[in-house]
Amino acid sequence: MSLCALLLGGAVAMWADSKIVTTIGGTPETRELVRITFDGDNVILNFSDDTTLSADMSEVAVNLTHDEQTAIDQIIADSVKNSGVYNLKGQRVADTPEGLKAGVYIVNGQKVLVK
Repeated sequence: MSLCALLLGGAVAMWADSKIVTTIGGTPETRELVRITFDGDNVILNFSDDTTLSADMSEVAVNLTHDEQTAIDQIIADSVKNSGVYNLKGQRVADTPEGLKAGVYIVNGQKVLVK
């Protein structure tokens, strides 16, 4: 669903990509609402049949619903390869732990004690 708002010289225009149910004075509107412009206490409703209707803001209710469910099914990512040897400050110090002076290092994401 997308909902957009745009400020046009003191008036706010809004539009959405979803199912829209418009109620004016408690009565559902049968025409498809495509644009709403707010101007002071009035709402100007633009419908898909190129008609417009101006109404007091307190009389208008607009419900936006989006029935399509979306989700992330899975994440496919390459495995991270922690190649190299790092000191505890996160600085890379070597490709392999061989030949390093005694101390604690990070190798493949694990702390390793070199004696």
